[in-house]
Amino acid sequence: MTLPLPGAVSDEGRLAGIMHAIRAAMVASIKRSPLSRFQLAGVMGELLDRDVSKDMLDKYTSESAEAHRPPADTLAAFCLATNSIDALDVLAESVGCVLTPICVGMTEDLSTELRSGVIRIAQEFGEAAGAVEDAASDGEITPKEAARIRRELRDVIQRAVAVSALLAQQERLR
Repeated sequence: MTLPLPGAVSDEGRLAGIMHAIRAAMVASIKRSPLSRFQLAGVMGELLDRDVSKDMLDKYTSESAEAHRPPADTLAAFCLATNSIDALDVLAESVGCVLTPICVGMTEDLSTELRSGVIRIAQEFGEAAGAVEDAASDGEITPKEAARIRRELRDVIQRAVAVSALLAQQERLR
């Protein structure tokens, strides 16, 4: 499958700051995690079935340790351990993609869950429309306003995918 990626091979330097952004996302995820760096390294080690030390985690997140970059499987383990996809999100956006986590669990009352999901989609779409209206009111959309609109639209997409996954799960049960 070929992806319709933005840009071309001639986009020299397009990804030059990607590791800085990934590291920043990793640091923010660690700060939000209830686990210590020692604990996170332990969870990552269990997920990978190999040793991951706090020192390794520190190097992966240090701006001065440019030579220490987390391998893809380590980045995935990091996201699972911190319960945050922010670092992967940075990577996905760099190639023109949007990550959509799917956390679907069947409850006893599917109709209530579907109704509330669709209502939330409508609310989030309204929030996105409001963000566009606010931003466009002066005829110019600032980078901060663009980021807010993007976040609001991502919320709509993620909620819609979750409702769709819930329906797909229900289809498989029949």
